[in-house]
Amino acid sequence: MVYVSLAAAYQIITGNEAVDNLRVPMMGVVLTTAVAGVLAGVAGAFAVFRRGERSVLAFLALIVLVFIAIVFVGELVSPE
Repeated sequence: MVYVSLAAAYQIITGNEAVDNLRVPMMGVVLTTAVAGVLAGVAGAFAVFRRGERSVLAFLALIVLVFIAIVFVGELVSPE
């Protein structure tokens, strides 16, 4: 959100387009979210398989990791 807010504020203040319709700041947000999801999934996998954790939050982190992996594999296989 910080990336988008800064780019939008620059666009409002200066009157010209900051970047191509906020595409670059959005990519920063997407990459930051993806990295955080992968790290949460790895921590969840460590908790579940190494320490035998059975809480719902640990399994939710694994679901996030699987979802991000499916999205990235899908993008690698068929980029459009």
